[in-house]
Amino acid sequence: MAWAVVAAYVFVNWLERRYGIDGMLWLPVAMVGVLLLAQFVITVLRLPLERWLFYGGRADRYDVQRVQNLSERLLTAADLRQFLESVLAASCDTLRISSGFVMQLDERGAQLEVQMGPQQLPAAAAADARAALDNGHAAGYQPAAMLGIFRWGDYWLLPLRAQAPDADSESAMPDLLGILGLSVGPAAQEPEEGVLATLLVLASRAAEALHDRRLQQQLFQSLDVLVPQVDAIQRLRAAAAYDGAAALASGRLIDNPDVFQWVKDALVHYWGGPKLTTNPLLALRVVQQAMQGQQENPAEALRGVLRDAIEYVRPAGQRKYTGDWLLYNILDLRFLQRRKSSDVARQLSVSEADLFRKQRVAVDQVARKIAEMEAQAPDVPAVAAEH
Repeated sequence: MAWAVVAAYVFVNWLERRYGIDGMLWLPVAMVGVLLLAQFVITVLRLPLERWLFYGGRADRYDVQRVQNLSERLLTAADLRQFLESVLAASCDTLRISSGFVMQLDERGAQLEVQMGPQQLPAAAAADARAALDNGHAAGYQPAAMLGIFRWGDYWLLPLRAQAPDADSESAMPDLLGILGLSVGPAAQEPEEGVLATLLVLASRAAEALHDRRLQQQLFQSLDVLVPQVDAIQRLRAAAAYDGAAALASGRLIDNPDVFQWVKDALVHYWGGPKLTTNPLLALRVVQQAMQGQQENPAEALRGVLRDAIEYVRPAGQRKYTGDWLLYNILDLRFLQRRKSSDVARQLSVSEADLFRKQRVAVDQVARKIAEMEAQAPDVPAVAAEH
């Protein structure tokens, strides 16, 4: 944005010299205006330019546009609650009452979403309200003489369903998404036809919001399943650029080009930490096999595999701090003994820059050894894999 501010400054100075305007007055106005205009232009053009520059195909641009539109139109939990509060307030105003609630029904059971007014429904009573609609007369609840409204004590209950049932369909009643409860008192009379129609319209609006939120949650659940699969395909796609058909045919985690970073992360947290306990290397067969001898402790099994790979780098003979022992000493001092890089560089008589270059070579050797161990590891039995 600096160029916009400079341009505004130069332009105002030119106007001041040419037309004699008050530069001190108009310069702040011009700068603020230019900044706001630049932000607006960026907001308008960013997404179309991104789709045009980075996603060349028409089908790709369409898919990206749909994802971007979804992110711009998400119905968050706060948005849903705010909308339901508006529907509840409008329903109470229609009946000239002060108390009511909206309840959502899902796999967790009955959940109170919003309440208003002095008469608050206890959270424990949510299941009773659900029973009022599920059981009807059998539970002692009397359906009112109004279409789609049930009486429950001092409340009228309006079921919020996914869609209006098709009169010509023999299918079951649409899913019950929630309940709109209105505290009308024990002696409430049947409302006028116009008031009843308004209540049913408001209930349908609340049902639409709950239905959209449920569909969105189902989409997120699908994404939770899809994202790891797409991630695996992207890893294979990247690996295929280096290893061609072999990488695509194997589909193993170790063939991923990110394996060097995974090994380094595991070594950095060798003695414990999230980079070890959540490392993708835990999915390797060689680690699963090691778990059978480590009381099924994944972190300890991965630590053992790393230790074996480091021992592979160790040369034969008595330990030295020069020559062929350099890579092993770096692995041992930096990761197993957790020494500072400056101390290790001083002990090995190398510069820190050279130490980090050699450390990368050493980690690469460990990664290659783990790849070799993985290639030789037998398939883990199904029972062990489940653990």
